[in-house]
Amino acid sequence: MKRHPHMTVEEIFREMTNPEQRPQAIGRYTPEEESIETQLKVREMIEKDPDNIRIICIACEGSAPLLASACCECGGFVCPECIRLEEDGVCDHTAPTLDEE
Repeated sequence: MKRHPHMTVEEIFREMTNPEQRPQAIGRYTPEEESIETQLKVREMIEKDPDNIRIICIACEGSAPLLASACCECGGFVCPECIRLEEDGVCDHTAPTLDEE
């Protein structure tokens, strides 16, 4: 894998716990009350057990804790096992896309 030059899992984790950042639904307006409620639930889940925040690996499609993973140049996440198996500095993943359904 080729590490993303700017995005790190530590930065993502920090932003998830930042009280200034509120989750927004993709493709629709999110009322402030709903956004605040979602933020509080996410923060509660993180404080209870940070390993509850999981990613889907772009290489093997398995699940792994966010903080044990890495961000690839393509924008996907790579699990610890695939980090060990993949060639360092090479991204041969299909870039992830968001389904807007």
